Amino acid sequence: MTTPTPSAPDVFGRRRALLWALGLALLVTWFTGAIPRWGQWFSEHAFYRAQVAAFFEGRLALSHDPEGVTHDLAWVDGGVQHVWGLGVPLWLALWELVGRAVHVTPFPDRVAMIFGEALVLYGLLRAWLGPGSDRTVGSRGAFLITALLPGVITMMRGRLAVYEEAEAYAYGTSMLLLAGVLVMLRRPSTAKYLLLVTLAGFSGLMRPTVWFYGAAAAGVATVLYVQYRGGLRRALAVVLVAAALFMAGGGALYGTNYLRFGAGGEFGHRLNLEDLPGNIYATRFDYPFDHAPLPVAAKELVGGMFGRPELRSREGYHFYDTKLHAGQADLPRWREYYFTNYTWVYAPLALVGLALIAACWLRVRRARPAGARGPDLARETRWLGVFALGGTVPLLAFYLRSPSLSSRYFLDVGPGVAVLVAITWRHAAAWLDGRGRRLGTLGFAGFFLWWGWSVLDGKALRAWHSPLRAGAAVVTTMELTHPLTVLRDLPDAYDLADPDLRVYIGADQWECPCFLDVYDEDSCDHAVFGLTPPDIALVRAFDRRLLPLRMHTGDLGTLCTAGAAQTGCEADAPDVAAPDGVDDPTYAIETRWRGDTLYLNGTNWDLTTGAIAPATYLFVDAPGEIDVEVAPDRGPVTAAWVPAVRAKVQLEELVLTGTESTARGVRFRFAAPRTAKYREGLQVLFLAFGGPEHIDEATSGYKLLHVGWHGRRPR
Repeated sequence: MTTPTPSAPDVFGRRRALLWALGLALLVTWFTGAIPRWGQWFSEHAFYRAQVAAFFEGRLALSHDPEGVTHDLAWVDGGVQHVWGLGVPLWLALWELVGRAVHVTPFPDRVAMIFGEALVLYGLLRAWLGPGSDRTVGSRGAFLITALLPGVITMMRGRLAVYEEAEAYAYGTSMLLLAGVLVMLRRPSTAKYLLLVTLAGFSGLMRPTVWFYGAAAAGVATVLYVQYRGGLRRALAVVLVAAALFMAGGGALYGTNYLRFGAGGEFGHRLNLEDLPGNIYATRFDYPFDHAPLPVAAKELVGGMFGRPELRSREGYHFYDTKLHAGQADLPRWREYYFTNYTWVYAPLALVGLALIAACWLRVRRARPAGARGPDLARETRWLGVFALGGTVPLLAFYLRSPSLSSRYFLDVGPGVAVLVAITWRHAAAWLDGRGRRLGTLGFAGFFLWWGWSVLDGKALRAWHSPLRAGAAVVTTMELTHPLTVLRDLPDAYDLADPDLRVYIGADQWECPCFLDVYDEDSCDHAVFGLTPPDIALVRAFDRRLLPLRMHTGDLGTLCTAGAAQTGCEADAPDVAAPDGVDDPTYAIETRWRGDTLYLNGTNWDLTTGAIAPATYLFVDAPGEIDVEVAPDRGPVTAAWVPAVRAKVQLEELVLTGTESTARGVRFRFAAPRTAKYREGLQVLFLAFGGPEHIDEATSGYKLLHVGWHGRRPR
C-alpha cells in the first residue's frame, strides 16, 4: 500500500476554505447580476422550479395538459417535459425540503445556485490549496483558472436563462469531479473513492455532456485507488461496489429518459417544440453538416471556439449568418454565438498543456528527485491530463458535426480547456519559482492580469434577464404546472381550404395585433378575430405586457401582473382591479388570447398563401395513416417537379407507402406508426419538406395544402 506524499502545512483549512468559498460565491453572484438586488431571488425561467413542484406532486411531467407546453418543452405520452436534465431540479428539491421546514417556499433558486457555487469553490480550494498542496503560485493560478473560468463568468454576466443555468451547473459539476481526482491523487481513501465514483455515475443527470468527465474521473480514480491499495486483488471488492454505484447513476439517467421521452438514449432534443424550422429539420431528419469533410468540420470547430465569432454576430435571431469567424464552412448550420468563452490565447496554452502531458507520460518511469516536497507535479500532470482529455475528446468529436453550435456549447469542453491551461501554468510557475521567488510572484501577477482582462473583455450580446421576486416566481411556475386549460377539439384534418383552420393553427401567428398594441399605434381589424367592443375594452384595460395571471394560494386566487415582475410582485399584493362588469379578467383575456390552439401548432405555415417553412409540426389525435398534400410554392405542378416530404410521429419516422397526383398537387401517404403508444391520444407530427440543404431558408418552396390522419377514434 502506498502512502500520501508529505507536503507543506495545510494552506486552506475547512473553516477558512468555507468562508472564502461563500465570499467568492457572493462576489460572483453580485458581479454577474445573478441577484441584482434584494428580494429578486428567482430565475425568470421557471422550468426548474416547475420540475421541483412536479417532484413534490409525485410526477416527472411538469403537467399533463398540453396548454402547459411552451418554447423548447416537449409533449410526450400525455405529459409536458423539459429538456435540461433532472440534476438541477434534484439539487433545488433538496433546498426546497429545507425551505418547507422553515416555511420558505418556493425556495429561491438563485440562492440555491449560490450554495452550489460555494460547494464547488470549497471543493477546489481544498483540492488545490488544502491538504497535500503547497504554497506556490502554481496552485493559486490553477485554482483561479478552474474555479473562475472567464467564459463562465462572461456567460453569467449576459443572459442567465435556463440554457445558461444548465451550463453553469454542468461546469460546476465537472469541477467537483476535478476536485475529487485531485484528492485521490494526494490523499486517497476508500470513502473518497466511493463518493467520487458515485458523483461521476450520476453526473449525467446534470447535463449529458458532463457524463464524459464523470467516466474519465471514475476511470482515473479507480486506477489511483488500486495503486493506493497496492494491487487489484486488495482493491477488487471496493472496485466492484464502485462499479455498481457508477452503473446505478447511468441506470437512473437511462430510466428517467425512458420514462420522460420514451427512449433511454433520448434527452428530449428531438422532441422539443420551437419555431425554428431549420433546427426542427436538422434535429428530427437530416442536416448538411452531418456529411461535412473532416478538415472542413475541424476548421469550423477551431475557428468557432477561438475566433470570437460573437464580435461579428448580429443582434437578434440570425442563426444562419456566414463569415462569423475564420474557417467557417459554407454549409448551413444553426449557429448562436453571443458571448466570449475563449480567445486565440487559449489555443497555445492548451497545446503546451498537451505537450507537457505527453512528456510526463514518456518519462513515467523517471524517479522523483529525493527530498522533493509538495505534490508530484509530473504524476498529477499525467492523471489530470487523462481526466481532461477523457472528457474533452468525445465532446469535440460530437460537436465536430453536430447540427448546431453555440457559445454555451463550447463551455461543455471548458473543464478540459481549464485543466490544460492550469497544467501549463503550473509548469511555468515551477520553472519561474526555481529561478527566484520574486520571479514566480511576477509571473503570477501577469497570469492574474490576463485572467482579469479576459473576464472584463468578454462580450455578452444577448439580453439580460431580470430575476424575479417571490410572487412572480409563483405565477410563472404555476403557468407550467397548472396551466389554464381551454375547451379544445382538433379537426379531422388540417386543410388550407378549411375556413376554420385559423382556429386550430398558430396562436402565435394569428393573435390580434391589439393585444400587442394597446395604445392604438397600429391598425387592428378586431372583427376578423371575433372581438366585440366589450372584449376590446377588456384588452385596453389590461395591457398584454400587464396581463393578469392567476396565482393560486390555497383556495383563493389573487392576481399578479407579469409586468410587475420587473419590479417585484409579492404574493400579498392587492388584487388587480377588473373593468366594470367583468368578474374574472384573467380567464376572459387568456381564453380570448389562446383560443382553441395549441402551442405553435403548424408553426411557420402561411395560411394565406399556403407557403411552408422547411419543417413544421402539428398536433394530431390518435394518428393512423398520414396523408400530406403539397404543391409548388410558385406555379403549377409540372413533370420536372419532384417533391420530397418526410414525416415523424414523436421519435418514429414514418414509412412512405405511396404518392399520387391530386387536383391541387401531390399527396404523400405514410404508414401508421409502428409504436403502439404513438397511435393513441394526442401526438406531435413532425414534417419536413425538400432537401436539408435548404434548412437556412425561410420557406421550402412548397405549399402545404392538407394534412390528415386516418383511424381517428370517434369521441
